[in-house]
Amino acid sequence: MIVSELRFCTSQPILGCTMHNTAQTPFSPSASGPVWSAPLLDQSVDDAIEAWKCSIHGFAKRLDPRKRAEFIMGFDTAMYFMAGESAIAANGGRHPKHDILDYHNFFIRHIQPTDSVLDLGCGKGELAVSIALQAGARVTGMDWCERSLSQARLNAGAANTDRVEYHVGDITTHSLAHHFDTIVLSNVLEHIALRTHRLRMWNDWYTPRQFLIRVPAHDRDWRTGWKDQLGIDSRCDPTHEIEYTSATLQSELHEAGLCLQSCSTQWGEYWCVAIPVDQAIQRSLSPDHTGVKQ
Repeated sequence: MIVSELRFCTSQPILGCTMHNTAQTPFSPSASGPVWSAPLLDQSVDDAIEAWKCSIHGFAKRLDPRKRAEFIMGFDTAMYFMAGESAIAANGGRHPKHDILDYHNFFIRHIQPTDSVLDLGCGKGELAVSIALQAGARVTGMDWCERSLSQARLNAGAANTDRVEYHVGDITTHSLAHHFDTIVLSNVLEHIALRTHRLRMWNDWYTPRQFLIRVPAHDRDWRTGWKDQLGIDSRCDPTHEIEYTSATLQSELHEAGLCLQSCSTQWGEYWCVAIPVDQAIQRSLSPDHTGVKQ
């Protein structure tokens, strides 16, 4: 059995770990990872947290200041991923952010019952179903992953709604050749390269009245800026092509021919309403102009 080398700050052995002199026997991971004995696994959560905190802190303090900062910030990024993974597992396979962030209501508030909605990169369809049920609109979801769409169809069936349909396809190359009033991009845009080109393309393909966009904020926390200075990956997801500041988001939308109508910062994300520039000009010239349609 592989032996872990965890110690409390008092240098006392942690329950369930066979201890060795660390100068003689450094921790040796394997391809399958460490193997923990039952007494360690059976500790209370508080005791386990204290053990790991003191062990990591003790290790980090042995490093020179720069390397210590790089190690801690890199570990912070790794912990963010593990937090999401554990949250999904503990919440029955559904990420609790859907309920905690309450972002579904942002989209629902900006959609009318008469709207036709295209949810690009719809995943398992939770948002599409919410829009259909609560906004009363007809929703089309598109995603490249058949497995996700299979679950999306099950979700729509369980919700007893026939106002949602799904299509398999690459949203960057596959057009549905149909007009949609609203384009939904919920945590999708940041995964895509050539974003301004894609936004222009979707605007040409679907001639929407509006884009509803949700993206991660790069300036969400001081740690992202510090990681940038250290040369540590600051993204909350390694598949992100970008994480936005207000300036970079406005710049990309402007380059794509879109006008930012409203934008709020919520839970470390930007939630935005953008409309094609030609529509913005028409609205500004209209005598009864009242802003974004609610």
